[in-house]
Amino acid sequence: MTTSDTNNFFIEKIVPAIITAGTAVLGILIGIFIKPRVDFYLSSRRELRLLISEFEDMIRHINANIEVLDQIDLSMGIPAIIHLEKMKIPESSIIFSSDTYRNIYNKHSRLIYELRLIVRNINIEIDSTVFLLQKEETYNKKVRIAYEYLKYIEFKMNYAASKIHSEKEKLLKKRLKNNTSPTPKRPLKIIYH
Repeated sequence: MTTSDTNNFFIEKIVPAIITAGTAVLGILIGIFIKPRVDFYLSSRRELRLLISEFEDMIRHINANIEVLDQIDLSMGIPAIIHLEKMKIPESSIIFSSDTYRNIYNKHSRLIYELRLIVRNINIEIDSTVFLLQKEETYNKKVRIAYEYLKYIEFKMNYAASKIHSEKEKLLKKRLKNNTSPTPKRPLKIIYH
C-alpha cells in the first residue's frame, strides 16, 4: 500500500467509523445525563400547572366557605350541619398525593406540605364542630359552641386562603403567566334548625 492509499483508506473507512462511534457515545451520554433533567423539568412544569390550578380551586372553595360563614346569623338558629360538612376541603386534592412531592422542587415541597397540614387541620376542626353540635343537647350551649367554633374556622380559612394565594402567586411568578379571572359572587341561603 502506498501512502496515498493509506490516506484514502483512513479518510474513507476510519474517519467515518470514528465519527459514528463518537456520535453513538454522545447519544448515550445525552441519554444518561441530560434526558433525566429534561424529563424532570417537563414533569415539574406539568405538576406546577396542576398545583396552581388546584390552588385556584381551593381559594374559590375557601372564599365560598368564608361567604357562608359571614352569612350565618346565630340569632336565627343553629345552621344546618350540611353547611359545615360542605366546607371541608376535599382530601382528593393533588396536594395530598405523594406524586406531587416527587416531581416538585424541594423548596416548593416544603410549602405544599405546610398547606397540606393547614387543610387537614381545617377539616378536623370542622369535624369537631359538627360532632360537638350534634352531641350537645342544650340550645344555648349549641349557640355558644357554634359562635366560638365558626369564628375560629373563619379565621383559619382566611389564613389558609391568604397562604394558598401567596404560594400560588410565588409559583406563577417563577413558572407561569397569570391568566386567571375573578370568581363571580353567588347568592347564599343558610338553612337553620
